[in-house]
Amino acid sequence: MWATLSTQILTDIQNNAVTCLRILCEHGAQVNAWVDNITRHSPLHLAITYGSYPVVSLLVQNGAQVNAINEASMTPLHMAAEILDKNMIETLIACGANVNCATSSTGSTALKLAVCTASSKAGQLLAAGVGCIRLLLNHGAEVNAQDHEGQTALHKACLGGREAICKRNIRNVYGEKYKFYLKKLLPGKLWNSIYTFHNLDYDFDYLLK
Repeated sequence: MWATLSTQILTDIQNNAVTCLRILCEHGAQVNAWVDNITRHSPLHLAITYGSYPVVSLLVQNGAQVNAINEASMTPLHMAAEILDKNMIETLIACGANVNCATSSTGSTALKLAVCTASSKAGQLLAAGVGCIRLLLNHGAEVNAQDHEGQTALHKACLGGREAICKRNIRNVYGEKYKFYLKKLLPGKLWNSIYTFHNLDYDFDYLLK
């Protein structure tokens, strides 16, 4: 009973907050003003930090800049991808978010951040992130984009322990063209494990299923 009541109270508080925000927007509130001078978060950054999709939706409807950059050079899409929030990612992309924007500090793209979270122990345990990664890819995310350390999203997936992704991606990248050249370079067992897959779609989307 108490749990249900507490949930209802929290829901009411959030609904009231969204109503208040809507009224503020209707009366000319500056939706792109920095929340503070330290983090340089915009209200949109802050809404994503607190995981409030209704606020995110309302802000973008009222002109919030979806490609705004905070002090860490992260856009709202970077932050939404890092927490694997599909609804937020979808809304931001629909409103013009740059899918391939990289942070100036690390060179990470939204795809790489999503893969990092999905490949973490918690992400693998919860089987999280596949939908978010697929969504980013469907909207043109660059699979081979490298960060400042020269690593791609696939490097992170492999470091997370997804050996099958590594193997299948070799075939995805090199295909049949370098098949026999790789046979000379790779151990027999590894080569066989790469080239014994048949009738599969070897794009990055498939690799993370």
